[in-house]
Amino acid sequence: MESARRIALYRRFVETFHHGAPPVPVTSAELDEAERVLDTVFPTSYRLFMTSFGELYTPDLFDLRLGDPEMPDLKNLASLEEVVAEAAGLWSAGTPDDLVVIGNDIMGNLFCLPRLRRRGSRPDDLPIKFFDHEFLDVAVVAESFDEWPSLFLRLKHEKP
Repeated sequence: MESARRIALYRRFVETFHHGAPPVPVTSAELDEAERVLDTVFPTSYRLFMTSFGELYTPDLFDLRLGDPEMPDLKNLASLEEVVAEAAGLWSAGTPDDLVVIGNDIMGNLFCLPRLRRRGSRPDDLPIKFFDHEFLDVAVVAESFDEWPSLFLRLKHEKP
């Protein structure tokens, strides 16, 4: 997906669901440092979202997802500082170390990107995985970072 279309999609998601102060984008240098510390490579899609918008608070998604109980809600898209600071603790507490946590739901379950060791080229996009901390289960909730906001926007517009 081209950058302009991605940003338009992300903007619709942020304008529809974010609460609170306007989100604060991060810099490419901050993302580069996070990748170095986490020994991973973020996809272009996630980097574009974070450099355009940053951390989000989306509590209304809990009520929205009641129309589709199989769709986990996103409460927070974590700040880059949280992503880096909490990684080692989450990995030692049972979150698989092949995942990088980027957000959570209202129950404390985790949304993750696959952790790609810092080798090779940057992927354009990656699936969003959901780590259920109660059942220690990992499932794909969106085939790509770009698909993820689209799923919520469709739920919002299809809800009776």
